[in-house]
Amino acid sequence: NSPYFEMLRLVSSISRLFSESATPYIDYRLAENLFCKFYQAQNDARSCTAYDARLANLGIGIKTFGINKGVSFEKVAEFNKLKPQLDGLKGVDLARKIANFRNERMMFSNSTYDVYETQYHIVGRQEGCLKVFNTPYEMVNVATICDVKDKESSISFNDGTNEYSFNKSKSVLLKRFYLPSDYVEIPVNILNEPLELLAQ
Repeated sequence: NSPYFEMLRLVSSISRLFSESATPYIDYRLAENLFCKFYQAQNDARSCTAYDARLANLGIGIKTFGINKGVSFEKVAEFNKLKPQLDGLKGVDLARKIANFRNERMMFSNSTYDVYETQYHIVGRQEGCLKVFNTPYEMVNVATICDVKDKESSISFNDGTNEYSFNKSKSVLLKRFYLPSDYVEIPVNILNEPLELLAQ
């Protein structure tokens, strides 16, 4: 039994400190810190890079989110400082500009830290368990952007491989994540009185 998976189970068991839900709760910073501790990865989560962690030449984005329906749209990038460059753009031109911002950030991090492999590490939270898996972390294929839906508050598009949505007011890019068939399931027994355990 992996010490990392066991620690995820243990911290999830005290979810009632933060939430009444039957779905385990794990703070995203804690997920990042646990991964880096147990896999001796470089923790880049507080740096301005495209990745939360690095293992040699592997850049890793670490995420934890509820995946009760097997799918979830999650934030993958924020472009507050670049927002003025998006003003006035619409439709496919806006989608391409956002995609280029995303790709440029990845390319900068790759060249700066000698990264040439990338992946997401996901701690998916479902009722009564965690589902942990890795999934591709890919640049947006600008040439194949299609299915653009430009609305007042957001724009959505896909590149034939991944689906994206951009929140215009927050300058946040989201990506749709799917639960794959290959994952590690960790049963979680959420304690009713976690404070009593901590008091001991």
